[in-house]
Amino acid sequence: MDTFKNIVKSSINNISKEFEQTISIMGEAGLTCLLPSQISGIPINNSNLVDTHNTGGEMSCPAIRNELVVYHNMDVAPCNMFNPYILGNLHDNDLNSIINGEKK
Repeated sequence: MDTFKNIVKSSINNISKEFEQTISIMGEAGLTCLLPSQISGIPINNSNLVDTHNTGGEMSCPAIRNELVVYHNMDVAPCNMFNPYILGNLHDNDLNSIINGEKK
């Protein structure tokens, strides 16, 4: 995880620019774009981003109710973006337990 955070830190300006372009392209197409306001706790400075933490006072991404990824090994992640966070595994728990669990 430290390696991932270091990559994010060293690339944060480029990430912010890419997010800005994505928001613009999606907006021009009339589509809603939900991008996180931080990656691994590193804030992305852009007022058009979704506050994925501190939602309702909880550390929770609003996309979890709209999108989940189930990987080949049955790991469940909160979205299809490159995301090192695994919420749980369907071999170990049912989907309701995973999405309502502590890791959300």
